[in-house]
Amino acid sequence: MWRFGHLSVAAVAELFISGIFLLWLHIGSMVHLFTTLYGMIALAKICLVLLILSIIAVFIQAKKYSKRVWWMIEASALLGVLILAGFLISLSPAY
Repeated sequence: MWRFGHLSVAAVAELFISGIFLLWLHIGSMVHLFTTLYGMIALAKICLVLLILSIIAVFIQAKKYSKRVWWMIEASALLGVLILAGFLISLSPAY
């Protein structure tokens, strides 16, 4: 299980970096990130992913948590990411 944890951290980091790179290709400039609907939803998705990662870090540091609470937080946050991803698919890129 410990080995899988290291692999999952690397996979999440790779997904985050590639997602930021692809966002940059679709947006074109920082101005479009704040002025277009596509950019604002993408920014909300980035913020939600960072929030998820920070919650995970807090739970790992605490080492005292209910598995039920953990699953509820993680499931609802990931559902939010999927909903935002669905909105991004339906919109045209900002360039």
